[in-house]
Parts: sequence; structure tokens; C-alpha cells
Amino acid sequence: MDSTGSKHLFDQFFNEFHDEAVGFVTSVASDLDVADIVQQVFAEMLRKWHTIQNPRAYLYAALKNETSNRRKKLARDFHYSRLYVASQPPLPHPDPADLVQSDSEFTETLTAVRQLPERMRDIVLLKIYEYKNDEIADILGISRSTVSTQLTRANRRLRKILGNRTPQRRYMQGDR
Repeated sequence: MDSTGSKHLFDQFFNEFHDEAVGFVTSVASDLDVADIVQQVFAEMLRKWHTIQNPRAYLYAALKNETSNRRKKLARDFHYSRLYVASQPPLPHPDPADLVQSDSEFTETLTAVRQLPERMRDIVLLKIYEYKNDEIADILGISRSTVSTQLTRANRRLRKILGNRTPQRRYMQGDR
């Protein structure tokens, strides 16, 4: 079958089973990024479409596997982050007056941060918790320059989302 016919069959399959796939993943893993899991599986199926013999069976097996892999990654990341945090000296406690004064600004910034891509969001959140760029690089297994680049890009995105206001005070600025 030519690629146009194959693409047409995939499109039909996608249209028929997308909502069902979303419902399936939601029922087994509503705490995960359901849309991302479904999108990842369909994208992988599109790449392999010409080799898949039973698309519906493949879809459910792939959804189950991707959900399982995401849970394992979350558990692994959580475990390692707890080990790392436990090995660090305690952070100084902020002045409660500063917290009350900046609560709405912080909430608005955090809502904007949630809109960032996953890796960028992880870097920003670690920066918010006052980790140095070297520490962030070690935690995430990336280079220090990647951390700096991602923070610069995050600043631009957050300013755009927040209407050119500076993201929450000092924590997004250079290394500390």
C-alpha cells in the first residue's frame, strides 16, 4: 500500500481510538500527563504503522507500557531527589512577612511555570528552591551550560506569559 493510503488508514484509526485511548489512560493513571502519554504512543505508532499487525492490541499494550514507564521514572526521580535533598544542608527559613507579601505574585509565577516544557520546568523549580546551577546540572544529569541556557529561555517565556514583568524576584537570576 502506498504511503498516502497508509497515512489515511492511520488517520482513521487515530480518529476512531483517540478518545478511547485518553479514557483508558485516565482510568489507570489520571495523576500522570494523560494527553502526553496518548500523544507519545500515537506518534510512535505512526512511525511504525507499516509494521503493526494488530493496531488496537498494539495501542493498548503501548499505552500500558508508556504509563508504566512514566510511573517508574517518577518513582526513580522522586527517590533520587529525596536522596539528594537529604544530603544537602537545610535551607534558611524565609521571613514569613516576605511570604505573605509575595504570595499572590508567587502563585501567578508558579502558574506560568507550569506552562513551560518539562525539562525547563524542572530546572526553574529547582532554581526556585535556591539550588545552584551546578547542583541542578548534577540532579538532572545535564551540563551546567544547559541549565544556564534553559533558565535564560525560561525567563523569556515567563516574561511573555506574565506580560513582561520579571519572574518572581531573584531566583531566576544567574547562579547563586
